Amino acid sequence: MSVEKGHAFYSSTLNQATRHLVVSTTLYDGTSGLAIKRQRFAGQAEVRQNTQSNNKTLNSNYLTTTYGITINDVLKKQGHFISTALDCIPMQANIVAVNRDIITLDIGIESLLMPGDTLQLYQRINATWPNAPQGSYRLERYGKVTITESHSAGAQATLQDNLSTRNIFAGDAVQAW
Repeated sequence: MSVEKGHAFYSSTLNQATRHLVVSTTLYDGTSGLAIKRQRFAGQAEVRQNTQSNNKTLNSNYLTTTYGITINDVLKKQGHFISTALDCIPMQANIVAVNRDIITLDIGIESLLMPGDTLQLYQRINATWPNAPQGSYRLERYGKVTITESHSAGAQATLQDNLSTRNIFAGDAVQAW
């Protein structure tokens, strides 16, 4: 996630000033680095000109001013934006071990993973494109796994469609879709 610096500016009349706040938020996918969603948030508040210079510190009194309430509203909107944007990202886990036909994952019941759940299996393939940084990889879909056991800190799964676990290694990934 990145949040660009908020921009505050004034337009004033007599003893009152309108203080504006504009903040841009961009959410990035941690795996690919691609932007998932961007949004700008804005608000404004009427403030007395003689109190602007006295309330520049962020304290409990400042947060009760009209501009402090505006900041709070913008932060709440950002929180809702982040929460709903992340709802669209599929759950992803890593394979930590492969023992014959049993694949062990690094997540379990705490991630709401239950026996019978089906996940997509992705192999880590070394990056072959020009100037790829050392250790770069891409994920390539290999098949599906079915969860057979789920515990608080891990789960076990088996491959579907009679695929072999010989091509599956620790570090490969599974995800919900």
